[in-house]
Amino acid sequence: ENVGAAELEYDLAIVYNLDTKAEALPLVNKYSNVTPAQYDVIKTTEGGQAPETDTEILSYCDENTGSSIGLTTGGTEWEVAAKWPASVMNEFAGMELTSVLLFINDFFPADEFTLRVYGMDLNYSPGALLHEQVFTPTVATSWMEVILDTPVLCTGEDLWVGYLIYQSDITHPAGAGCEPANFNGDWIRTGPSWGHLSDNPTLPYNWNIVAYLNGEPITQWLSADPMMGAVDPGASEDVTLTFDATTLATGTYNADVVVFSNDPENKSVTVPVTMNVNPVSVEELLDDETFVVYPNPAQDYVTIQANGTINQVRIYNYVGQLIDQTVVDNKKATLSTDGYQAGIYFIHVETADGWSTRKVVIE
Repeated sequence: ENVGAAELEYDLAIVYNLDTKAEALPLVNKYSNVTPAQYDVIKTTEGGQAPETDTEILSYCDENTGSSIGLTTGGTEWEVAAKWPASVMNEFAGMELTSVLLFINDFFPADEFTLRVYGMDLNYSPGALLHEQVFTPTVATSWMEVILDTPVLCTGEDLWVGYLIYQSDITHPAGAGCEPANFNGDWIRTGPSWGHLSDNPTLPYNWNIVAYLNGEPITQWLSADPMMGAVDPGASEDVTLTFDATTLATGTYNADVVVFSNDPENKSVTVPVTMNVNPVSVEELLDDETFVVYPNPAQDYVTIQANGTINQVRIYNYVGQLIDQTVVDNKKATLSTDGYQAGIYFIHVETADGWSTRKVVIE
């Protein structure tokens, strides 16, 4: 509900509470810049495309076309980062950030480099420091992979990936390119707060930062609708949360729904969510359903069980083609799915009450 005098704009993030989530680290900057330092670009030999990989990658710019950024005076620290918002990271929840590929141009006299990974806070600033790791470039004007000592688990929250530089003299270490700049691809901090490289219109670049993700994502058991919106003064809007335990094992599942808004007094509100998944027998399911299909997802077979006699079963693929048709004349039928392509199928069952349909996933 909007109790203010202006339009309330909001957006949501779903963050899964996973057992091995990274703990926040203390954030310590050796050198405090009271005012932002100035920076510029130089053009050098093109660094080319980042090496290919079979892993999932996140990047706003995986090609260096000869642009590198540096401070116009030395004796200070600065930081660059790319941010992937929750709307992007949600599908990768459960995967791990295992390494980061960076394009480093002239690293002397940039005396210190530190990889940093942050979590979620507000739209314009990173949250908790999740990982920090010193690295030393060895080859100028080239891509460098930094393998994380400890992988960072993705939870669905914003992910900021970047690096801190201490620059003792004039140099241009940070590779960039891929015009125009993406709002989340060109974050820079040369003083107390974060801004955008492209705030200078002559520097419309994204950082050469490529994040590598490995592992399998978790089942997205929670969704919200709408994920963003605007509420007029004096009005309210309902947000519907949907829980889907279809493929989940028995247990307790926790997440947070974080609501960000332009409310100056409450910029974010966190709503904890818990779902308990308990074993349910087929008989219990049939108390509320005409028929049930299990297992779902299925691999080699599906079993269909109904309250009354099943006359026949028809199976259609996702585009509506009839794949199989079977006369049953029983309350229960087990059908082979061997040879089915992986995907979504629709099972139509005829009983004395007519036709009913269920969706099943074949793996």
